[in-house]
Amino acid sequence: MNKQDLLYLGCSLNRIAARYNCNPFQVNPINVLQEFFDRAGPAEQVKSFERFCIPAMTDQYKWINGSPANGLYYGEQLEMLLESAYLLCKNPRKYPVKSLNTPENRDELPLLLTWAEYDRPSLFLKDFFNEISLPQWKRQVAVFTSASISNDSVADELTGPEIFKFITTMPRLFYAAHRFLL
Repeated sequence: MNKQDLLYLGCSLNRIAARYNCNPFQVNPINVLQEFFDRAGPAEQVKSFERFCIPAMTDQYKWINGSPANGLYYGEQLEMLLESAYLLCKNPRKYPVKSLNTPENRDELPLLLTWAEYDRPSLFLKDFFNEISLPQWKRQVAVFTSASISNDSVADELTGPEIFKFITTMPRLFYAAHRFLL
């Protein structure tokens, strides 16, 4: 990667840089994930995500989760999750995940990921960021954040397929990212 590409990428990692007050490439993304999941595990994060998204899909003010600052804070936390997942995706060998023994009832596990994605979450992250770039994911988080605490709707700025992709894929990211902590 040349210097210009690193500078551009560094701009996309602005939440981590601001939070840790350093070069984002020097931050251990596992620590960022640990902070994110210290509050709640992936299943609880999915519920929080749903409470975050529902008000964003209406064109009326529907925020009911306390102060609107809570919505801003959660949007920032989602950005930090995306940035740390991106750093993990770019250095999969630096952050290995222990392979799990395949359980006999793996098809019955209550996961949003396939067994292959759960066993090797770097595969999921690679597809996640190949399909939609980090800046595009962050733009969608910003649109959802703004719409969830205002009278606007995400439908004003995002297409139907973009909204569907966001609300169905982000919960899968919670499980894939959490897998790095196990």
